[in-house]
Amino acid sequence: MRVIFSILFFCFISISFSQNRFSNDAVLRKIYGFEYERQSDSLLVFLKSNNQIYKYAAIQGMASVQDTTKANLLLQMLASEKVDSLKLALIYSLSQLDCNASFNGLLQYEKTASASIVKSACLEAIGKVSQHNVTDFFSQSFIANTKPSNDFLSYWFKGVYLAKRRKKIDLNKGNENLTKCIDKIIETHIGNADEVNYYYDKIMDPPMLANPDMIKNPVRNLKDIEVALQSLKTAYQQLELLKSYDLSATVCIELLQSNYPSLIKWYALDDFLKRHTWNNKIDQNFIQSIFDMMDVALISRMCEYIIEQKQNNKLVDISVDALQNLQRQLFLPRDFETWIDLEKAILSFKGKTYQYKSCFETGYQNPIDWNYIVKINANQKVKVTTNKGTMVFLLKVNESPASVANFLKLVDVGYYNGKYFHRMVSNFVVQGGCPRGDGWGSLEWNQRSELSSKLSYKKGSVGLASVGKDSEGVQFFISHNYAPHLDGRYTIFAEVVKGFDVIGNLVVGDEIVSIERVF
Repeated sequence: MRVIFSILFFCFISISFSQNRFSNDAVLRKIYGFEYERQSDSLLVFLKSNNQIYKYAAIQGMASVQDTTKANLLLQMLASEKVDSLKLALIYSLSQLDCNASFNGLLQYEKTASASIVKSACLEAIGKVSQHNVTDFFSQSFIANTKPSNDFLSYWFKGVYLAKRRKKIDLNKGNENLTKCIDKIIETHIGNADEVNYYYDKIMDPPMLANPDMIKNPVRNLKDIEVALQSLKTAYQQLELLKSYDLSATVCIELLQSNYPSLIKWYALDDFLKRHTWNNKIDQNFIQSIFDMMDVALISRMCEYIIEQKQNNKLVDISVDALQNLQRQLFLPRDFETWIDLEKAILSFKGKTYQYKSCFETGYQNPIDWNYIVKINANQKVKVTTNKGTMVFLLKVNESPASVANFLKLVDVGYYNGKYFHRMVSNFVVQGGCPRGDGWGSLEWNQRSELSSKLSYKKGSVGLASVGKDSEGVQFFISHNYAPHLDGRYTIFAEVVKGFDVIGNLVVGDEIVSIERVF
């Protein structure tokens, strides 16, 4: 009987496990490995492969590598390619290359492409990498399409929105044609209603109704509100209470010198720098006292102040040597965000602008764990229990294998249990998973961005927070809505498939009770 049970159990496990695309394909693992290590030259041989699966994977891999020197090669491939799926992959990878060659090449290709989803895809790509005013281009592309499909309108709207974010669209007087095109879409009720309404608001940018200023009660001494603060259970509740008061400079300093959590101290420092230093130069002792706390959030906020002062040609009573000494004391890659802020502050003394470089460019290594990845179910889900309800994530191991592997390793050891959502931007994202609970925390590793997938941000997309390419860690966010400006910039590693009502109810201070696998 035990033998029969064992056999049945083994069969159940075998049937329930669905291999991901890397499980039994060493060539795909090799291609993805070159992508992950940003080895564009090693991908070239696969770009010429007769196997469409491998060719597609290599083309998509170039989207993560983002080697602008390969733009002309990708454009040549696009011009001769016959297969639509490969054309779409090439267009996407070209949209990841922010350079003149990619922009001009896509403009020329769009003119010659026959009306199809491929031609439509060019619109989003052109908006994404636009190098000059493309108002007329988008007006004419809409007017020329007498019967626009939903696919066309989706790509068109994304292109217009992305170009407007880059300030390459002008809706002012003299450019009424584009406005008329957008109004026609609204008036004739064409396109996906949710998308149309979202992009209309984003592109037309209607004036926001001014919120009346909250009347705040002045507080001169911390002891006046100490009892009320200490009666609250979490730092998030304490922060909301503090926001209802007009804090004096004395209270801000008292909070900075207190034992309250970093979340509170950051608010006190921010309030002090914004409201109590406008006509006074803060001295070296104060700046150094903040740095001596060795709190990454406070160091970064002070760096922002220093940069702002230098940009306004004001004196700052701190030396470059002191900033460099502090920078050397940080732990990388965990404190990478603050390291960047210190670097920006140091360069501000020299009148220079910081050029982003990831930790991986300095020799840091975090190899992809194929032994773990090949065992991940292609349909692996996790249940996310919060104090507001339960969601289920479907993990995207085929698209973002390293990110999914690192996330599951954290899930299996209970890392996320008891963490909080520390950030919420209405109609945009809710974010959590920070070990500090304030958005400034990470663990002792970073991972690379996985941007080769054409997954797009929409309601329920789950992405990894970062401070730039290849700096992802443990913090994740859930999108409230479309967010095409995040596409190809922030790794999508999962999507919500159950519990959509929970997403919009989560606010700062809500708890991630647990995350566990769903078998």
